Amino acid sequence: MGNAVPISNSKYGHLGNRLVMHMNRLSVIIGCLLLPSLLIGCEFRKVVVNDPIRPEDVAFIKSGKTTMQEVVSQLGAPDEILGTSDHLWFQYHFKTTKFLRIDFGVLLRLWSPVSPPLSIGQSNAGTDVLLIAFDPKWVTQDLNFPPSNETDKVGFWPF
Repeated sequence: MGNAVPISNSKYGHLGNRLVMHMNRLSVIIGCLLLPSLLIGCEFRKVVVNDPIRPEDVAFIKSGKTTMQEVVSQLGAPDEILGTSDHLWFQYHFKTTKFLRIDFGVLLRLWSPVSPPLSIGQSNAGTDVLLIAFDPKWVTQDLNFPPSNETDKVGFWPF
């Protein structure tokens, strides 16, 4: 019994097990190296102009009670001030632009001397305006908060 030969579970034998184990490691390494090459042609950009104003940010404004100084201290200076002899309006602008593009031509660079642009993409842009009206005594009279637009959504598929 002391000279017994180890028995292998594999149909390839003891050396075959080592070969299969090395091939598995090699395939994992090759897979890890090729995965980023599939993402090379993807591009996603998001541009935000001014901080977006949410409903929670303007919850402190009460019609007929909140003063102009309180609004400016909470929201900052407005982007535009419009006025007549009996009313004043503050306008706060905020914009979000999103862009998604996939260029399949980048993958051709691996084996082709020519890499034509084979791009598909999608973009969404929108400007929201918060409008606050004041009376001649600098007290808020009205608040117009824009409904949420579709710029928050960019689907993966560009069509």
